[in-house]
Amino acid sequence: MNRASSWLDKRRTRIKSWSDGVERKMLAAQWRSTTVDLFSFALEPLWDKQHFPARVEAIEHGDDATHLWLRPAQRWAWPQAGQFVSLLLQHDGQTLSRCYSFSSLDVKADRVRLTVCKVSDGLFSQQLIPRLRVGNLLHISAAAGDFVLPQNQAPLFLCAAGSGITPMLPLAESALAEGRAVQLLAVQRGQQPLLWSEWRALQQRYPNLLRCELWNTNQQGRPTALDLEKRLQTLSPSVEVFVCGNHGYREVVEKACWAQQLPAAQLHMESFYQLVTAPQLAPETQVVAKVKLNDGRQIPVQQGQTILQAAKAAGVTMQHCCGQGVCRSCETRKVSGVVENIQTGLKQLRDGEWILPCISAPVGNVELAI
Repeated sequence: MNRASSWLDKRRTRIKSWSDGVERKMLAAQWRSTTVDLFSFALEPLWDKQHFPARVEAIEHGDDATHLWLRPAQRWAWPQAGQFVSLLLQHDGQTLSRCYSFSSLDVKADRVRLTVCKVSDGLFSQQLIPRLRVGNLLHISAAAGDFVLPQNQAPLFLCAAGSGITPMLPLAESALAEGRAVQLLAVQRGQQPLLWSEWRALQQRYPNLLRCELWNTNQQGRPTALDLEKRLQTLSPSVEVFVCGNHGYREVVEKACWAQQLPAAQLHMESFYQLVTAPQLAPETQVVAKVKLNDGRQIPVQQGQTILQAAKAAGVTMQHCCGQGVCRSCETRKVSGVVENIQTGLKQLRDGEWILPCISAPVGNVELAI
């Protein structure tokens, strides 16, 4: 029985390698048609369900960001405006991932754009992204996130700070195409926001529907909740508010919405930019569980820590991106043990099931297939 299973595994690996090779050639040849759909359907069980190949179609370099145009494999599901994706790149023998919002969805050309802001000493923005060339093949995750347009015709108030303006552009384009009014408040430190020329062009196309306001913090200071309240007072009570930026800015917008008694369902906040950090624990905090890995290493987990936080504290690299159970890039198979979802309080009891270490706390010792 073991020999038969081993033989099947080897055959499956070979066929999967062959199918991946064929798909890479198709992408390189820019062949995407109904024929590929049939091919994808036949070989879907052999492919990685989490990561998809994408061809670099174009690279646009700017002073503050690099814009990547990607053409994903046929089996990759087209995203909604406002969603994001995990970009996977190789570095020193490891697969690293970062989350990036779509800054454009070009349906006609069958391609998407990711905007990678340049960060001082940033591994992705300063080292890995500059190495990419047109024609390179890389991997992305399925699109994720619920920062999307609601199914109504309400106007939008887009509150963006810094790089938080990235997902706002496709949101505005989609809403304007539906005939919905859009107001943008772009908070920036001095320089013009990313892709500002595209916003201006969009404003010329929809002069009666789109209004753009630039808030320069170098001259005006940071906007307060009162500043946001004044703008909300001029908008319809049914307005849908979208906010993307740092934690402090999100709190200010949220406070303004509360003051105007805006229903919680009309406030949409993108927060996957938050970093996953290990909580500050007292020295006397005791280890409550251990997580065993494939190579025999054991990660001590203290009270109040998720598995991902414990791994980071122990210096163990574990693939992740959002840290909030949204992007699923950290999804890992649990060999044995019990974990609790810190967001829902539900426990995952079955051996062999998949968990999200970023929002899972061990209930006793756990073994992971890493």
